[in-house]
Amino acid sequence: MEVVAGLILGWSVLYLVTSAYLLRRFLADGRQRLYLDLAATSLLLSVYSVLGVKFHLAADAAEGGMLGRVQVTLLPFVIAHLFDFALRFAGWEGRRARRAAYVTFGVATVLAILVAAGLAFDPSRPETVAVHMFGVTGAYHHHAATALGTGIILLLLLAAIAAAGIVGWAAVRDRSNALPVCLGTTSFVLAGANDALVSLGLLPGLFLIEHGY
Repeated sequence: MEVVAGLILGWSVLYLVTSAYLLRRFLADGRQRLYLDLAATSLLLSVYSVLGVKFHLAADAAEGGMLGRVQVTLLPFVIAHLFDFALRFAGWEGRRARRAAYVTFGVATVLAILVAAGLAFDPSRPETVAVHMFGVTGAYHHHAATALGTGIILLLLLAAIAAAGIVGWAAVRDRSNALPVCLGTTSFVLAGANDALVSLGLLPGLFLIEHGY
């Protein structure tokens, strides 16, 4: 797992640089909210990836469970910014976009509070998941998701799929430069779907969201 952790550390630096670049684009190109959403997503995923380095090296469920909980606390805001980006990329502007943003980030805040409060994972149910994939041998140590945690993970996955669908709709409408964005969003959502299944014990394998962005 040390090799995977080292790779994730490299991604975290790249995401931080990407965030700075996108913030510069936001300030220089008319303060388009698209760039701000992507800058925030990049920054959050940089922090998520740094935590992922420690998570991949965790020696027991107590450490892995704590790190995993902090990571999942960040995910509602990652998905909220992705969803907000998708709406704006598809042409939603004005009052309708503001209302959608209020609802999106309001729901994200509630979900993050529930996860941070310790309601999404059960410390009394430690899990060790063996990993043998792509030449990587190791194990993940974390806590099993509660029923509420399972619901939160699935809700975040559905929101990410919806965001990818909205971007795909923009691509179908022949929006300029939409196809690369559609492919990128789809790959990220597929990585998130993999992680949701792995975290719920439905699929053996590596967590990929740190790599998928």
